[in-house]
Amino acid sequence: MAEERYKRYDIIKMMNEETKTQTITYYPVPIAVIIFNRPEVAKKLAEVIRQVQPERLYIISDGAREDHPGEDALVRETREIMEAAAKPEHQVHIYAEHNMRCDPRISSGLDTVFAEAQEAIILEDDCIPDLSFFPFVQEMLERYRDNPEIALIGGSFRTHYVPKASYTFTARTSMWGWATWAKVWNTYRKAPVEWGAVRDTDRWRYALNRKEQQVFVMQWDRYDSEKDFPWDAKFLLYLFCNRMMGISPKVNLVRNIGAGDAATHYSQEDEITRWPVGTLEFPLVHPASIHRDLAYEKVNFREGEIRKWKSRFRRYILRRSE
Repeated sequence: MAEERYKRYDIIKMMNEETKTQTITYYPVPIAVIIFNRPEVAKKLAEVIRQVQPERLYIISDGAREDHPGEDALVRETREIMEAAAKPEHQVHIYAEHNMRCDPRISSGLDTVFAEAQEAIILEDDCIPDLSFFPFVQEMLERYRDNPEIALIGGSFRTHYVPKASYTFTARTSMWGWATWAKVWNTYRKAPVEWGAVRDTDRWRYALNRKEQQVFVMQWDRYDSEKDFPWDAKFLLYLFCNRMMGISPKVNLVRNIGAGDAATHYSQEDEITRWPVGTLEFPLVHPASIHRDLAYEKVNFREGEIRKWKSRFRRYILRRSE
Protein backbone atom coordinates (compact mmCIF):
# COMPACT_ATOMS: atom_id res chain seq x y z
CA MET A 1 0.00 0.00 0.00
CA ALA A 2 2.83 2.39 0.85
CA GLU A 3 4.50 1.72 -2.51
CA GLU A 4 1.23 2.56 -4.31
CA ARG A 5 0.93 5.76 -2.30
CA TYR A 6 4.39 6.97 -3.27
CA LYS A 7 3.73 6.03 -6.90
CA ARG A 8 0.51 8.05 -6.63
CA TYR A 9 2.52 11.03 -5.38
CA ASP A 10 4.84 10.78 -8.40
CA ILE A 11 1.80 10.85 -10.67
CA ILE A 12 0.52 13.99 -8.96
CA LYS A 13 3.90 15.73 -9.28
CA MET A 14 4.24 14.95 -12.96
CA MET A 15 0.69 15.79 -13.98
CA ASN A 16 0.60 18.52 -16.66
CA GLU A 17 -1.12 19.36 -19.92
CA GLU A 18 0.59 16.51 -21.77
CA THR A 19 -0.18 13.76 -19.26
CA LYS A 20 -3.54 14.70 -17.78
CA THR A 21 -5.43 12.59 -20.32
CA GLN A 22 -4.00 9.37 -18.89
CA THR A 23 -6.14 7.16 -16.64
CA ILE A 24 -6.58 8.85 -13.27
CA THR A 25 -6.26 7.05 -9.95
CA TYR A 26 -8.48 9.06 -7.65
CA TYR A 27 -7.09 10.19 -4.32
CA PRO A 28 -8.95 8.05 -1.74
CA VAL A 29 -9.16 10.45 1.24
CA PRO A 30 -12.25 12.70 1.07
CA ILE A 31 -11.41 16.41 0.91
CA ALA A 32 -13.66 19.13 2.34
CA VAL A 33 -13.00 22.66 1.07
CA ILE A 34 -14.48 25.69 2.80
CA ILE A 35 -15.15 28.64 0.50
CA PHE A 36 -17.11 31.87 0.55
CA ASN A 37 -16.66 35.02 -1.52
CA ARG A 38 -13.04 35.15 -2.74
CA PRO A 39 -12.83 33.73 -6.27
CA GLU A 40 -9.22 34.79 -6.87
CA VAL A 41 -8.09 33.01 -3.72
CA ALA A 42 -10.21 29.94 -4.46
CA LYS A 43 -8.65 29.57 -7.92
CA LYS A 44 -5.29 28.60 -6.41
CA LEU A 45 -6.78 25.96 -4.14
CA ALA A 46 -8.94 24.68 -7.01
CA GLU A 47 -5.83 24.12 -9.11
CA VAL A 48 -4.33 21.94 -6.39
CA ILE A 49 -7.60 19.99 -6.09
CA ARG A 50 -7.62 19.51 -9.86
CA GLN A 51 -4.20 17.90 -9.70
CA VAL A 52 -5.01 15.67 -6.75
CA GLN A 53 -8.39 14.48 -8.13
CA PRO A 54 -10.10 13.35 -4.92
CA GLU A 55 -12.58 10.52 -5.10
CA ARG A 56 -14.89 12.64 -2.93
CA LEU A 57 -14.88 16.45 -2.79
CA TYR A 58 -17.14 18.19 -0.29
CA ILE A 59 -17.61 21.89 -1.03
CA ILE A 60 -18.83 23.88 1.98
CA SER A 61 -20.05 27.38 1.21
CA ASP A 62 -21.90 30.04 3.18
CA GLY A 63 -24.56 32.21 1.59
CA ALA A 64 -24.13 35.88 0.73
CA ARG A 65 -24.81 38.57 3.32
CA GLU A 66 -27.85 40.71 2.60
CA ASP A 67 -26.10 43.93 3.63
CA HIS A 68 -23.19 43.35 1.18
CA PRO A 69 -24.36 44.35 -2.31
CA GLY A 70 -22.85 42.22 -5.06
CA GLU A 71 -21.63 39.50 -2.72
CA ASP A 72 -24.10 36.96 -4.12
CA ALA A 73 -22.30 37.14 -7.48
CA LEU A 74 -18.92 36.56 -5.78
CA VAL A 75 -20.31 33.59 -3.86
CA ARG A 76 -21.67 32.03 -7.08
CA GLU A 77 -18.39 32.62 -8.93
CA THR A 78 -16.35 31.10 -6.10
CA ARG A 79 -18.59 28.02 -6.05
CA GLU A 80 -18.29 27.60 -9.81
CA ILE A 81 -14.49 27.80 -9.65
CA MET A 82 -14.30 25.03 -7.06
CA GLU A 83 -16.89 22.89 -8.84
CA ALA A 84 -14.70 22.95 -11.96
CA ALA A 85 -11.85 21.31 -10.00
CA ALA A 86 -13.42 17.83 -10.00
CA LYS A 87 -15.96 15.80 -11.91
CA PRO A 88 -19.57 16.43 -10.83
CA GLU A 89 -20.12 12.81 -9.80
CA HIS A 90 -17.30 13.12 -7.25
CA GLN A 91 -18.74 16.22 -5.54
CA VAL A 92 -21.08 16.91 -2.64
CA HIS A 93 -22.29 20.51 -2.37
CA ILE A 94 -23.01 21.78 1.14
CA TYR A 95 -24.35 25.22 0.29
CA ALA A 96 -26.23 27.63 2.53
CA GLU A 97 -29.00 29.64 0.89
CA HIS A 98 -28.63 32.46 3.41
CA ASN A 99 -25.64 33.67 5.39
CA MET A 100 -25.02 31.58 8.50
CA ARG A 101 -21.77 33.33 9.54
CA CYS A 102 -18.36 31.71 9.55
CA ASP A 103 -18.40 29.51 12.65
CA PRO A 104 -21.88 27.98 12.34
CA ARG A 105 -21.31 27.37 8.62
CA ILE A 106 -18.01 25.57 9.11
CA SER A 107 -19.19 23.46 12.04
CA SER A 108 -22.48 22.43 10.43
CA GLY A 109 -20.69 21.80 7.13
CA LEU A 110 -18.23 19.44 8.80
CA ASP A 111 -21.13 17.74 10.57
CA THR A 112 -22.49 16.87 7.12
CA VAL A 113 -19.09 15.68 5.90
CA PHE A 114 -18.51 13.39 8.88
CA ALA A 115 -22.04 12.01 8.80
CA GLU A 116 -20.90 10.28 5.61
CA ALA A 117 -17.08 10.15 5.56
CA GLN A 118 -15.02 8.22 8.11
CA GLU A 119 -12.11 10.62 7.67
CA ALA A 120 -11.40 13.77 5.69
CA ILE A 121 -8.96 16.54 4.89
CA ILE A 122 -10.23 20.05 5.64
CA LEU A 123 -8.92 22.98 3.60
CA GLU A 124 -10.15 26.55 3.86
CA ASP A 125 -9.99 28.45 0.59
CA ASP A 126 -6.78 30.32 1.45
CA CYS A 127 -4.80 27.27 2.63
CA ILE A 128 -2.70 26.09 -0.30
CA PRO A 129 -0.90 22.79 0.35
CA ASP A 130 2.17 21.35 -1.27
CA LEU A 131 1.33 18.13 -3.11
CA SER A 132 3.34 16.08 -0.60
CA PHE A 133 0.74 17.06 2.01
CA PHE A 134 -1.73 14.56 0.54
CA PRO A 135 0.25 11.29 0.73
CA PHE A 136 1.54 12.42 4.16
CA VAL A 137 -1.99 12.87 5.50
CA GLN A 138 -3.15 9.61 3.95
CA GLU A 139 -0.38 7.66 5.65
CA MET A 140 -0.97 9.36 9.01
CA LEU A 141 -4.72 8.68 8.88
CA GLU A 142 -4.05 5.02 8.20
CA ARG A 143 -1.25 4.62 10.74
CA TYR A 144 -2.94 6.35 13.70
CA ARG A 145 -6.60 5.60 12.96
CA ASP A 146 -7.02 3.41 16.07
CA ASN A 147 -4.88 5.49 18.44
CA PRO A 148 -7.12 7.40 20.88
CA GLU A 149 -4.31 9.84 21.74
CA ILE A 150 -4.14 11.28 18.21
CA ALA A 151 -6.93 13.67 17.21
CA LEU A 152 -5.76 15.34 14.01
CA ILE A 153 -3.04 15.72 11.42
CA GLY A 154 -1.87 19.21 10.54
CA GLY A 155 0.03 20.44 7.51
CA SER A 156 1.63 23.54 8.99
CA PHE A 157 5.00 23.79 10.72
CA ARG A 158 6.28 27.31 11.28
CA THR A 159 9.31 27.18 13.56
CA HIS A 160 13.04 26.65 13.03
CA TYR A 161 13.00 23.53 15.19
CA VAL A 162 14.10 20.39 13.30
CA PRO A 163 12.57 17.08 14.47
CA LYS A 164 14.59 13.90 13.98
CA ALA A 165 11.66 12.12 12.32
CA SER A 166 9.44 13.21 9.41
CA TYR A 167 6.81 14.51 11.82
CA THR A 168 6.26 15.19 15.49
CA PHE A 169 3.49 15.02 18.09
CA THR A 170 2.20 18.14 19.79
CA ALA A 171 -0.76 19.33 21.83
CA ARG A 172 -1.04 22.41 19.63
CA THR A 173 -1.34 21.42 15.98
CA SER A 174 -2.21 24.18 13.52
CA MET A 175 -5.46 23.80 11.58
CA TRP A 176 -4.31 25.64 8.46
CA GLY A 177 -4.78 22.54 6.35
CA TRP A 178 -5.62 19.53 8.53
CA ALA A 179 -7.37 16.19 8.70
CA THR A 180 -9.22 14.12 11.24
CA TRP A 181 -11.51 11.14 11.68
CA ALA A 182 -15.30 11.18 11.98
CA LYS A 183 -15.08 9.54 15.41
CA VAL A 184 -13.07 12.51 16.74
CA TRP A 185 -15.25 15.23 15.22
CA ASN A 186 -18.57 13.58 16.06
CA THR A 187 -17.58 12.87 19.67
CA TYR A 188 -16.52 16.50 20.06
CA ARG A 189 -19.81 17.75 18.61
CA LYS A 190 -21.88 15.50 20.87
CA ALA A 191 -20.03 16.52 24.04
CA PRO A 192 -18.31 19.89 23.56
CA VAL A 193 -16.48 21.42 26.51
CA GLU A 194 -17.94 24.65 27.88
CA TRP A 195 -15.30 27.20 28.85
CA GLY A 196 -17.18 28.35 31.93
CA ALA A 197 -17.25 24.81 33.29
CA VAL A 198 -13.49 24.21 33.01
CA ARG A 199 -11.97 27.70 33.23
CA ASP A 200 -10.84 27.41 36.84
CA THR A 201 -9.81 23.77 36.65
CA ASP A 202 -6.56 22.13 35.58
CA ARG A 203 -8.22 20.04 32.85
CA TRP A 204 -6.92 22.15 29.96
CA ARG A 205 -3.70 23.61 31.41
CA TYR A 206 -1.33 20.68 30.81
CA ALA A 207 -0.75 21.74 27.19
CA LEU A 208 0.44 25.27 28.01
CA ASN A 209 3.12 26.96 30.06
CA ARG A 210 2.11 29.58 32.62
CA LYS A 211 2.42 32.55 30.28
CA GLU A 212 0.44 30.80 27.55
CA GLN A 213 -2.27 29.95 30.07
CA GLN A 214 -2.67 33.65 30.86
CA VAL A 215 -2.99 34.49 27.17
CA PHE A 216 -5.57 31.77 26.59
CA VAL A 217 -7.63 32.80 29.63
CA MET A 218 -7.84 36.41 28.43
CA GLN A 219 -8.69 35.36 24.88
CA TRP A 220 -11.25 32.72 25.79
CA ASP A 221 -12.85 34.97 28.43
CA ARG A 222 -13.39 37.54 25.70
CA TYR A 223 -14.89 34.96 23.34
CA ASP A 224 -17.19 33.75 26.11
CA SER A 225 -18.34 37.22 27.16
CA GLU A 226 -19.04 38.20 23.55
CA LYS A 227 -20.84 34.86 22.98
CA ASP A 228 -18.73 34.41 19.87
CA PHE A 229 -16.48 31.45 20.60
CA PRO A 230 -14.76 30.45 17.31
CA TRP A 231 -15.24 26.84 16.22
CA ASP A 232 -11.50 26.11 16.13
CA ALA A 233 -11.00 27.49 19.66
CA LYS A 234 -13.83 25.26 20.90
CA PHE A 235 -12.26 22.26 19.20
CA LEU A 236 -8.84 23.08 20.66
CA LEU A 237 -10.35 23.38 24.16
CA TYR A 238 -11.93 19.95 23.68
CA LEU A 239 -8.55 18.47 22.70
CA PHE A 240 -6.81 20.10 25.67
CA CYS A 241 -9.38 18.80 28.14
CA ASN A 242 -9.15 15.28 26.73
CA ARG A 243 -5.33 15.34 26.56
CA MET A 244 -5.27 14.54 22.86
CA MET A 245 -2.39 15.30 20.51
CA GLY A 246 -1.97 16.22 16.88
CA ILE A 247 0.69 15.53 14.29
CA SER A 248 2.80 18.18 12.54
CA PRO A 249 5.19 17.50 9.63
CA LYS A 250 8.86 18.49 9.97
CA VAL A 251 8.49 21.03 7.15
CA ASN A 252 5.71 23.49 6.46
CA LEU A 253 3.37 22.01 3.83
CA VAL A 254 0.66 24.70 3.74
CA ARG A 255 0.83 28.38 2.78
CA ASN A 256 -1.93 30.72 3.89
CA ILE A 257 -2.55 33.27 1.13
CA GLY A 258 -5.68 34.84 2.56
CA ALA A 259 -4.27 37.83 4.43
CA GLY A 260 -5.95 41.06 3.36
CA ASP A 261 -9.01 43.25 3.77
CA ALA A 262 -11.38 40.37 2.96
CA ALA A 263 -9.81 38.01 5.49
CA THR A 264 -11.72 36.97 8.59
CA HIS A 265 -8.73 37.11 10.96
CA TYR A 266 -5.55 38.20 9.12
CA SER A 267 -5.86 41.73 7.74
CA GLN A 268 -2.22 41.88 6.65
CA GLU A 269 0.62 39.50 5.91
CA ASP A 270 3.14 38.72 8.63
CA GLU A 271 5.99 36.31 9.23
CA ILE A 272 3.54 33.44 9.77
CA THR A 273 1.62 33.91 6.51
CA ARG A 274 4.87 34.37 4.59
CA TRP A 275 6.46 31.22 6.00
CA PRO A 276 7.89 29.20 3.06
CA VAL A 277 6.39 25.90 1.98
CA GLY A 278 8.58 22.83 1.55
CA THR A 279 8.15 19.29 0.27
CA LEU A 280 8.19 16.27 2.55
CA GLU A 281 10.44 13.40 1.53
CA PHE A 282 9.24 9.81 1.29
CA PRO A 283 9.39 7.19 2.64
CA LEU A 284 8.61 8.80 5.96
CA VAL A 285 10.82 8.40 9.01
CA HIS A 286 8.53 7.64 11.93
CA PRO A 287 9.19 8.75 15.53
CA ALA A 288 10.49 6.05 17.84
CA SER A 289 7.63 6.59 20.30
CA ILE A 290 4.36 8.48 20.62
CA HIS A 291 4.80 11.37 23.03
CA ARG A 292 4.50 15.17 23.04
CA ASP A 293 7.57 16.86 21.64
CA LEU A 294 8.15 19.33 24.47
CA ALA A 295 11.31 20.68 22.87
CA TYR A 296 9.32 21.63 19.75
CA GLU A 297 6.60 23.27 21.83
CA LYS A 298 9.19 25.29 23.76
CA VAL A 299 10.83 26.57 20.56
CA ASN A 300 7.43 27.26 18.99
CA PHE A 301 6.37 29.37 21.97
CA ARG A 302 9.69 31.27 22.15
CA GLU A 303 9.66 32.10 18.43
CA GLY A 304 6.00 33.14 18.70
CA GLU A 305 6.89 35.60 21.46
CA ILE A 306 9.73 37.02 19.34
CA ARG A 307 7.36 37.48 16.38
CA LYS A 308 4.86 39.20 18.64
CA TRP A 309 7.42 41.74 19.87
CA LYS A 310 8.69 42.33 16.33
CA SER A 311 5.14 43.05 15.20
CA ARG A 312 4.57 45.49 18.06
CA PHE A 313 7.83 47.26 17.27
CA ARG A 314 6.89 47.62 13.58
CA ARG A 315 3.52 49.08 14.51
CA TYR A 316 5.24 51.52 16.88
CA ILE A 317 7.63 52.67 14.13
CA LEU A 318 4.76 53.08 11.67
CA ARG A 319 2.80 55.22 14.14
CA ARG A 320 5.86 57.40 14.80
CA SER A 321 6.40 57.93 11.07
CA GLU A 322 2.81 59.05 10.38
